[in-house]
Amino acid sequence: MKTEKAKIKLILRTNKTLADGTHPIMLRINWNKERREKASGFSCKVSAWSAKDECLKVKGNGAMPNAAAINLNLMTLKQQAEHICNDFIAKGQPYSAAMIIERLKDDRHVATSDLAELTEEYIKTNHLKLESAICLRSSIKLFLTYMGRSRLQMNEVTKGHAMGFGRWCEHQGLKNSTICSRIQRMRTLYRFAEENDRVATNPFKAVKESKLYKTDNKKQALSKEAFALFKEFYLREILRYIQEYGEESLKERYFIISSRLFAYNVFLMSFELQGLALIDMARLNINNIDLSRISDTSNSYFIINTNRSKTRHHVPIAVRMDKYTWFLFNQYILQMKDNYFLLPILRESDNTEEKILSRMRYATTAINRNLKEIWQGYNEWVTYLVDNFNVLSDLDKKMVLNNNLNRNSKSKFLIDTQTTLYASRHTFATIFINSEGAKSAELAQMMGRNVTGMDRYIRDLMTIEDVLNAKEKMML
Repeated sequence: MKTEKAKIKLILRTNKTLADGTHPIMLRINWNKERREKASGFSCKVSAWSAKDECLKVKGNGAMPNAAAINLNLMTLKQQAEHICNDFIAKGQPYSAAMIIERLKDDRHVATSDLAELTEEYIKTNHLKLESAICLRSSIKLFLTYMGRSRLQMNEVTKGHAMGFGRWCEHQGLKNSTICSRIQRMRTLYRFAEENDRVATNPFKAVKESKLYKTDNKKQALSKEAFALFKEFYLREILRYIQEYGEESLKERYFIISSRLFAYNVFLMSFELQGLALIDMARLNINNIDLSRISDTSNSYFIINTNRSKTRHHVPIAVRMDKYTWFLFNQYILQMKDNYFLLPILRESDNTEEKILSRMRYATTAINRNLKEIWQGYNEWVTYLVDNFNVLSDLDKKMVLNNNLNRNSKSKFLIDTQTTLYASRHTFATIFINSEGAKSAELAQMMGRNVTGMDRYIRDLMTIEDVLNAKEKMML
């Protein structure tokens, strides 16, 4: 019996194998002894395909992690073909399988902008720094994985795809902050495409990622009490290193980026350098540092003049030399004539953005990994001081009492083990701004920030404890 309508289905074309071992998924149309097929742009292995349901298996052996997203695309393609066929029938127009395929191409508006190619155009047009470019490319790669595609045209992405991207990222175990940044980068890229008439609409425009994936924007900072006690902990660790390994071994560890001592030093140095970011610390060299004012007096200090990489603002720094800062800086200053840079992170041969980024990423990862262990050891030390006060030496008892450390105040001295290196910058800002007579304009100059945005930066750093302390200062 002759059918009244074309038969439209999705099939896996197993007689054709792609380079990666998968088979293309095709839209097949049979009508009046004519068969036509259109590539869907997706492929999979035989074990991942359900011929009965005309879709990818979502569960079980062989199921692809992005099967649901691909099935959505496949069903949309099939529904469009069926809609075209129904439209021919409703209007009483004769049609063929080839005509449905042609109309399908027209209705889908074959795009001229490839997602990956437009990404590179955006990077070049906006002169993105290497790290920003890498982050954008990473977001595009993640989105292509979500879509189950190796290549994708810009106008193939719908609002539904944009909305589903965040949920898919969530299922992959990504943090809310990461999901938000990925969506924001996709929105920015599509805005660029929209402005350049590459797409009609921005499918990411309606995605409210900040509401869907709320993040804790609280910036990490050590309390004044914790930072003061941590410096004492550091000096004790230095003495322990000397006793265990000797002075020469200690000096060597200063220049091993993966060592725990280097992580100690960099965190504390960042604070003493007025919250200088790691990239700016790494670029400090013999030409930035004036040692002429170092003397044997109590007012001995050295001067640093540099520019912050992010804002290009000039940052003048003065570091007072005492027993504590001597342990921090002395070995690096002595080696600077031979190494050129103050820290051993960069080398003079690192003359490309790629080399600098690679070494900075290695250093950041190593430092933050060691900081987790440092905070854990510090917290254990604080707990020991509180729990074993009666058996402490007289010197330790005096230190505990001078810092007002006890069971009730212990929480103020503990440090979150997830605290990263960047907390040193925030710590400097909070301690300075809570000092008597501190001015936000002075802090902006010291940290190389814009004065206009400094007040908002300070508000982001304030905790309820900071607010209560400020209230207490107002009381007469």
